[in-house]
Amino acid sequence: MVMNFWSLFAAINCGLAVFNMVPLPPLDGWRLVKLVAPRWAGMVQQMSYQYGIVVFVLLFFVARFIAPFIFQVSSWLYEYLHAFVLLIFSLFLVL
Repeated sequence: MVMNFWSLFAAINCGLAVFNMVPLPPLDGWRLVKLVAPRWAGMVQQMSYQYGIVVFVLLFFVARFIAPFIFQVSSWLYEYLHAFVLLIFSLFLVL
């Protein structure tokens, strides 16, 4: 029962991590955009002040179409993290 809770917690956390990488100004994905293309990011940031809330509302409306992609990426991330944690725990048990 406890492992089911932690597995669900980890899966939700992976999904939120993937969503956080969406390149919109309030999210962390935007910081990556600013590092890669600072000039383009400046122009988009000015537009985001005007239209940012509209983009978020549209994002919630198209979430039905984006959700399978986010679910797939977060499930891959969860599988790799789960394997990594099991590896670390098995190394500690051997020591």
